Amino acid sequence: MLYSYRVALTGIHLLRTGEVVGDLNRLAPQYGFAEALDLVARYRASSEKACLPPAEDARHRECWPALLAQLEAAEAASPLPPEPPAPQACSDWLTAHRRRDL
Repeated sequence: MLYSYRVALTGIHLLRTGEVVGDLNRLAPQYGFAEALDLVARYRASSEKACLPPAEDARHRECWPALLAQLEAAEAASPLPPEPPAPQACSDWLTAHRRRDL
């Protein structure tokens, strides 16, 4: 559930601003999903594979329609181009960085 929030909120932020931010502590309150911070706290206090109690799981699942609506609205209004202007240059840049770090 935590990772689902992170992916969706990172996507919303990216589509709206062009900036990649994966920090739920910043994104969740900014986009109206502060309840996701409960999951961050639970993750830090336990193991990555801890299960949510059914009531808490249901509470987070109830947020998904609003989260999806924001994601779809962000995509529809995004200033980003539908396709990258220079995909090969981007791929070459990423490959060069990965090789340099090996």
